[in-house]
Amino acid sequence: DRITLNCSKSSQYLSALLMIAPVLPQGLTITVADGCLVSRPYVNLTLAVMRAFGIEVYDENFVYKVPGGQNYQAGDYLVEVDATQASYFWAAAAIVKGAVLVRDISLNTSQGDIIFVELLAEMGCEVNPRAEGLEVSCYGRLKPFAADLSQTPDIVPTLAVVAAFADGESVLQNVENLRYKECDRLEAVIDGLTVMGIEARFENNNLYIKGGQPKGGTIRTYNDHRIAMSFAVGGLGVSGQVIENPQ
Repeated sequence: DRITLNCSKSSQYLSALLMIAPVLPQGLTITVADGCLVSRPYVNLTLAVMRAFGIEVYDENFVYKVPGGQNYQAGDYLVEVDATQASYFWAAAAIVKGAVLVRDISLNTSQGDIIFVELLAEMGCEVNPRAEGLEVSCYGRLKPFAADLSQTPDIVPTLAVVAAFADGESVLQNVENLRYKECDRLEAVIDGLTVMGIEARFENNNLYIKGGQPKGGTIRTYNDHRIAMSFAVGGLGVSGQVIENPQ
């Protein structure tokens, strides 16, 4: 009924155990080893959904306590628009110099990946909250940025591609856990950017991208949907971009 879990590479193991815990006879107490938890916003989403379906769960400073013998209760639940999925369309606005409105999402979402639009604003885009959703527009040159992305790894490939179009070097900090996704996303991103003629390197847990004038190329997807989608968006800003194995 107790476990200590290493969450330094992924939060998904923790979310999985949390969802199982209520139906165990004795429940489960999960301690995050060394207080090191990447992608914590996704764990917070897991807890919110569990509570919405009638589950008691307690978050006490990297110790998660779930009483046993509980039952999930059926009910209506409105699933938010996926901020990660929305990021590709906002990125398109930044790269092609236009405006994109994503409906039914706001800056008040509990999803951590909403930081994507905040970073686009730092790069020179305009973020416009509207009654029907959230619009990003961009009509000028993009500025480089630096940000800690340890809690929002899924938007790193997309931000990396946008950074390729910026004037100067961007620093995507604390992204080592990208090695443990559907592929080694650090290798895949650096490979793709190199194909596009952009200098990228990984040092001291940070990804450095020297933006400039990207060119089109043939992009290996590494069997990873986020690599395919990110570099497809990059292809909107160059000619001749080819995505291998698009399926």
